Amino acid sequence: SGWLVSENPELTTIESLAGKDIALGRIAQTVWGFVPSQLLKYGYDQDMTEKANIQFVGTKPAATALLDRQVDAAIIGGYFNPITKRFSPSPQTVEVMAAGRDLHPIPWGKAAVEKTDSIMQTGYLPMLIPAGTIEGMKQDIWSFTDNIAFGAMPDMPEELAYTITKAIIDHVDEFGDYH
Repeated sequence: SGWLVSENPELTTIESLAGKDIALGRIAQTVWGFVPSQLLKYGYDQDMTEKANIQFVGTKPAATALLDRQVDAAIIGGYFNPITKRFSPSPQTVEVMAAGRDLHPIPWGKAAVEKTDSIMQTGYLPMLIPAGTIEGMKQDIWSFTDNIAFGAMPDMPEELAYTITKAIIDHVDEFGDYH
């Protein structure tokens, strides 16, 4: 899941980003660039991609741009176990949080995620990110979730598919430690 953050306490909604610089992941990075750009385009009453200056720079450059105060907002986020809700921050989130700045999350909103999915058929679902998920996050926010899936060719041996599936289920909480 990914969401925007800013050091500016006046930037609390997506609409407040009109005229502002926003750093996202590269457009080919689904969670960090493509889906956020589609949320900005389709999720609100106005196309925010026309109202804000969107920069597709990559995850680490987005964090760096925010920390260097070259942009007003940037994408951060991480990985959630859908059952236990355990959160593992992405590398750029760790970098931004390590700076110790007073960050303000800018939620996408449940309705915006649902509206975008109804238009784009992305399969992304709204996800409530609890307050305290990252240090200083004082309120729950609505973001989106990318239900990552694994697939295989039809001729993959069933025993191998079972072994891999079991390993994923048994070790899902460890994935974030190695990403």
